[in-house]
Amino acid sequence: MSHAPGKTFLMTAPAMAGHVMPMLALAQALTRRGHRVLFHASSTFADAITAAGATCVPYGRYRDALTRKPDRKPPGWLPPLARGLWRANIVLRESIPELVEELEAVIHREPVHALVADFSATGARYAAERTGCPFVTVSPNLVGALNARGAFLLQPAPLLQHLPERVGFAVMDALHPLRSMRERMGLPPRAQAQAEFLHLGASDTLHLVLAPRQLFPAGGLRQAQEFPGLMSFEPPSPEAPDRTAEEALEPGTVVVSTTTAQGWDHGMLDRTLRGVARLGNPVLATTAASTVIPEGLGAHVRCVRFLPHDRVFPRAAALVAHGGWGTVGKALRHGLPMLIISRVNDQPLTGRRLEELGLAYHLPFSRATPEAVQERVSALLQDEPLRRRLKALAEELAGSEPAAHAARLVEGVAR
Repeated sequence: MSHAPGKTFLMTAPAMAGHVMPMLALAQALTRRGHRVLFHASSTFADAITAAGATCVPYGRYRDALTRKPDRKPPGWLPPLARGLWRANIVLRESIPELVEELEAVIHREPVHALVADFSATGARYAAERTGCPFVTVSPNLVGALNARGAFLLQPAPLLQHLPERVGFAVMDALHPLRSMRERMGLPPRAQAQAEFLHLGASDTLHLVLAPRQLFPAGGLRQAQEFPGLMSFEPPSPEAPDRTAEEALEPGTVVVSTTTAQGWDHGMLDRTLRGVARLGNPVLATTAASTVIPEGLGAHVRCVRFLPHDRVFPRAAALVAHGGWGTVGKALRHGLPMLIISRVNDQPLTGRRLEELGLAYHLPFSRATPEAVQERVSALLQDEPLRRRLKALAEELAGSEPAAHAARLVEGVAR
């Protein structure tokens, strides 16, 4: 690998666009500042990594814990929740040693000045501790923000939010028993109460949360935690956008944008379009990962495979989305009113928090009938106070350069 001037940074993220693309925005900012970035990732992101100016270091035998399926099946007698925990713990225990091995190989081979890992790249911290490499973590959404004692600042699991923090840590350690993994990695035990899962996800030196500071409580924040703002990399699309749909965007258009992850739609586009179509407003929807696309909804409903959000959002009246932070962040930057129909991962927390702040409407997928979608979008289109709050936030965010700011922070950690 050829060396670029400046420092060399090793980055790693799970094989999901919502985790890779924000990290690539940081990678691009670092390369533009004269640094060299090695990006440990699935080879499916190789073209995007190259477009960001970084070098792809493809996974070897490692498969990340978010997309990995366990090699064994859980006992059939376990209830569904227990089966989910069983699978999660199996994939964590399988993936952590693989990740440590692959990161350490690069650190020993290359002059790595800092390791930068996604919050969900569980185990990267062990590689940093074992090699003495400076360590930075990045949360691509609201979930990874921590309070002064290392607990979630915004609790993603409502059932746990009323527990004392030490009890919450103990519960998390029981659900994800990872402390023994430290011994397996040849590292000394920790005395702190913080759950090992959270300890692995957030650096003590620099932890970046890629969200506006305005979305979080005023105080009680973890030290060495920074909020550079919303950022995501836009790789060249293999598909040309439908310029006719973009150019023909009519006043009052409602944009519908559900997940791009294959197999994760679960009929959301179908339910959403059947509800929004009843309003009579022009509707423009992207169908990227959807397998069920309703027909016969009327000439005012148009579906395309891909739309450039930054070109469409400034002219849209409202957005209905699944709550992925990349799409939500773009809507916030443009001051676009949105209904978040959340289903999994960080989506419910994002929907709840933005609704609490009066910046969006939230509807859990389990309650998102076409009738409920119609009612919520109708109310959203008439909510002028919400529109004013969004405009004020967009004005605060305008002109900021979050990726460049994050790059400067990361530079300060490099050895």
